Amino acid sequence: MGAGLMIITIGLAAFAVDLGYVYVKSRELQGTADLAAMSAAANLGTASDAAQTVVLANGRGDAIAVTTQTGFYDASVSQIPAARFKVTPVADANAARVTLSQDAGLFFGRILGQNTAHITR
Repeated sequence: MGAGLMIITIGLAAFAVDLGYVYVKSRELQGTADLAAMSAAANLGTASDAAQTVVLANGRGDAIAVTTQTGFYDASVSQIPAARFKVTPVADANAARVTLSQDAGLFFGRILGQNTAHITR
């Protein structure tokens, strides 16, 4: 009985370590995405380059996919937040949306055949 509980406890601890690591990597990726979005919005003509430069300058260039869109943002409260940004040509744009994606390696998930967790922010 004690051995069975020990195995369950170790399994839960391993899950907690992997979950915590994925959470930390998600927060790091979110911070980088926020910086990249501010840079892209300040440089709408070269938004994609500006976002990529920020990602690389923050040491996060390793295997991060950067997607940049320029568009029009309407802050009207009559629209749901997901519908406030519309992709438009750069000439009509007043905002930029940057999405970053990265795989976070797992420590103990490998035992179950899961080597990475995909994170998108």
